[in-house]
Amino acid sequence: MENQSRLQFKWDLPSRRTGTPAPKDLQALRAMISNSLEDSSATTVQDGLPLGTVPCVVCEVESPQATFLWFHGGGFRLGSARQSTAFGERLAATTSARVVLVDYELAPEHPFPAALYDAVEAFEEARIRWPGTLVVGGDSAGGGLAMALTVAMERAGSASPDGLVLLSPWCDLTASAPSYDANAMTDPLFSAASATEAAALYLQGWDARDPLASPLFARVSGFPSTLIFASTDEVLLDDARRLTDLLAGAGIEISAHFVPGVRHVWPTLEPDHPASVAALQEIDRFVAHCSRTFMAGE
Repeated sequence: MENQSRLQFKWDLPSRRTGTPAPKDLQALRAMISNSLEDSSATTVQDGLPLGTVPCVVCEVESPQATFLWFHGGGFRLGSARQSTAFGERLAATTSARVVLVDYELAPEHPFPAALYDAVEAFEEARIRWPGTLVVGGDSAGGGLAMALTVAMERAGSASPDGLVLLSPWCDLTASAPSYDANAMTDPLFSAASATEAAALYLQGWDARDPLASPLFARVSGFPSTLIFASTDEVLLDDARRLTDLLAGAGIEISAHFVPGVRHVWPTLEPDHPASVAALQEIDRFVAHCSRTFMAGE
């Protein structure tokens, strides 16, 4: 409670709220996904390493050039750091960065703003534990959470990440973009119905237009350099396009890649696909750019 009060005061966050039990179908889906996982054989993975009170999985490399704080997807109700370990290892190997996968609390047991509290705490602790370049990223809902974290930092006048990497970011929980209908037949992983259900479980009555929940409604004038990827065939295409326009309009350094013929968050699902290899190479260049900028500013 003391830590919650500190974060709430420092970052001007909404109060935590009591959630509801997960529906049986959601519990079953979580169990099925968890049981399908294989243990990683990599010796560089530290499972359960906490940042403050937030458990994380750390994919370590020798002499990392940066630290990469990553938030997994799953509509705020599915997913875990452990389930993202294979992607985290590949991301670490490609970028020569320490990749920290954050195991933030899930809805509906922990509704908004619980995930944001975990993101803030993990970010604060990472800054202290690993001085140097700190890039923040995420896929789908995790991309929206990375954005929301940066919104909270801007509001508080705190130091932003040194860069943002967003894969198919879900950053408008009103789920009202035209691409939900336009790409309904080409996106097997997400839909207007699943987005509406996930948003309801996460928000539980909170205003979907709150910038800490839907960062597309935020002021972004102080955001760091940002790298965005989205498929032209996914329902979140408009979220990524609108975010690109929002950041560019605010004068933020932005690089956006809209790729045809791939799935939602494809680099996390198909790591050997040529489009995934290309995306990781682009992320590597971006992290190196963030590191050079950080060193020049010291």
